[in-house]
Amino acid sequence: MSAIDPKDADRVLLRQLSDKGSDVLLSTDGGATFKVTLHMAGAMFGFARADDGATYYAGSGDPHEGIWRSTDRGEHWEAAAKASVFCLHASGDRLFACSNPYTPGGFAIAVSRDRGATVSALATFDDVVGPVACDAGAGLHCAAPWGETRAMIATSAQMPPPSIDVLPSDASAADAPPHGASTGETNARTPARSACGCRVAGVTEAPPSLAFAAATPLIALAARRGRRGSQKAQQGTRSDHLG
Repeated sequence: MSAIDPKDADRVLLRQLSDKGSDVLLSTDGGATFKVTLHMAGAMFGFARADDGATYYAGSGDPHEGIWRSTDRGEHWEAAAKASVFCLHASGDRLFACSNPYTPGGFAIAVSRDRGATVSALATFDDVVGPVACDAGAGLHCAAPWGETRAMIATSAQMPPPSIDVLPSDASAADAPPHGASTGETNARTPARSACGCRVAGVTEAPPSLAFAAATPLIALAARRGRRGSQKAQQGTRSDHLG
């Protein structure tokens, strides 16, 4: 079940996936019968009901189908933004969407303030500005490969040169001194330390999902280097035996 009309309990909307695509089904008799009011050729990942109870949104993972909007309680639908979405959430006058940040121009989270007509990215991999700086100094281990890692996760055509500077967990990027300068003075604008003692340098609040996604390439990179080291060790052992 996707939604029940807040003013009419017999009015029910469902999403149905089949080998022909996906549909929005509408029942006006409490689920006894249904009719198709919206069909998509692809998977309908997103669905949301606005607070007014009359406006509904549906979104496809296929950007050519994008977001659809109904303003008459799911009876009729009109095309909105041509954006690939994996989830939708309506809150007040805003519609939030999540998508695939790995694609060119893709986003992790976006918002629409015109009822789905357009969407603006709120969080992308391009927003990850550097390694996580921790009290224990663990973030320093991520500094050296940051340029390579950024190239793997950033999707914009124009990217600033990668930086491997790691800021302490209680300093912001705006407070960072020029490269090689002294940090003798304490800046009064230094933000409060987060509860875990770690954060992305220059970002006050990093979305957990984005931080996790950004860590994935690091894990893959470490695994590849581990395999290379293991192979070299095995080759060395075989050489010892042959000698």
